Amino acid sequence: MLAQLNQSARLLALAGLRSQYPESSETELRRRLAGLLLGEEIAYKVYEASMA
Repeated sequence: MLAQLNQSARLLALAGLRSQYPESSETELRRRLAGLLLGEEIAYKVYEASMA
């Protein structure tokens, strides 16, 4: 039940980001979501490493 609640929260946050940044790609939206969930510093490190 907790996993489902967590997934629902992520989907709601992603929907909010889509409405706030309608021009963003799916990759950019997921990067922004990571920033919300992990903090900007960690999200930056994770996404920079995966894009290298």
